Formats: sequence, C-alpha cells, structure tokens
Amino acid sequence: MTTQIAKQVGAETAPPSTEIQEIDLPAQIDVFDKTFPFTPSHIPKTQVLEMIQLYLPTISRATSLCDIFLTSLSWMFQIVSRQQIVDGIIPMVYKPRTFLPVPPAYGPHDLALLLIVLALGALLDPNLPPYNTEAQRYYRLARAALCLQNVLVQRSVATVKTLHLMSVYNGMSGVESNLENCYSFLNFAGQVALQVSSQIS
Repeated sequence: MTTQIAKQVGAETAPPSTEIQEIDLPAQIDVFDKTFPFTPSHIPKTQVLEMIQLYLPTISRATSLCDIFLTSLSWMFQIVSRQQIVDGIIPMVYKPRTFLPVPPAYGPHDLALLLIVLALGALLDPNLPPYNTEAQRYYRLARAALCLQNVLVQRSVATVKTLHLMSVYNGMSGVESNLENCYSFLNFAGQVALQVSSQIS
C-alpha cells in the first residue's frame, strides 16, 4: 500500500512549471529530486549530502526563515516547534565540521525537515516576491535529502513531519495543479505515520 502511494506521489510531484525547472542544481541532486521518493542506487549518497549542504543559507538566514515559518503558521498547526528546529536541528547541521570520520548527529530526514521549513519560510517571507525561487530551491533540496534515506524502510517522526510540510508547501505554492500533490503528500505522510507508530508500539 505504501509503495503504491509512494509511486503516486513521485509521479505527481514532478516539477509542474517552467519556473521550477529552471532552478539550477547539480545533476546529482537533480536525479535524487526527480526520483523522489525512491533512492537512486548509482550515485554516492555521501557526495549528494555534501552538495545539498553547500546550498544551505547562513545560520542567521536559516534562523530568520525558521522564525518566519513559526510566526506565520504556528497559529494553524505546530508540526515542528522552535525548540526542535532552531535549538535542535540547526545547531547540529551548522556545527563546524572536523576532518575526523565522525558521523553527523543528524540524519538525512532531519536535514530534509530543516530544508522544507526553510522553503516555507522563504515562501512566506514578506521581503521576497511570491512563489520565489529561493523557496523552490529549498523544496527541491528537501526532496533530494529525503531520498538519501529510503522513506519506505528507514522512516521516523522526522520523515512524517517532512512529508506533512511538503503537503503544506504544495498547497501554498501558487500552482493550481499542485493541490492534488498536496493531498497525495498528506496521504503518504499518514501511511508512514501509521508504520512509525506500529514500530514504536
């Protein structure tokens, strides 16, 4: 059932407009984005992760976008809290990297969660034009980051939250055809949530 929904989401969430397609991202990230929600096997995931991290904004900009997201949408729902995203994920992602082979304290789906929050923050930023390319770029990076870890096998609460926020993004993206994607992502998030819940219980 979940695999069927995943195929449906992947088929329906291909970039729906020329504006989105023109965002310039490396070919490796582009492959991960376009194969969403499945994980390509022929490209080293570590290489793609490092590329995605290069597109992160400064920590001050990231914090600002998160605050815009929290201020603008927290009255409607609270999928993520400031404690989780600003006090938790951002310090881990922006922690100075060492040359030692120490694995990061966060996973790809935590990074995807941060990126979709940045996408919604940019989408709601009053200083940016509506449906701006900064928001679209973070959205595509979030999709690619989610694919770094198999959604159908290695899922967590962060996976569910990311998929739910992708549903919200599609509903607010300004592209009418994305409304169908909005419900597909919400359905997908619900299926993954049930599986995560069964694993916990």
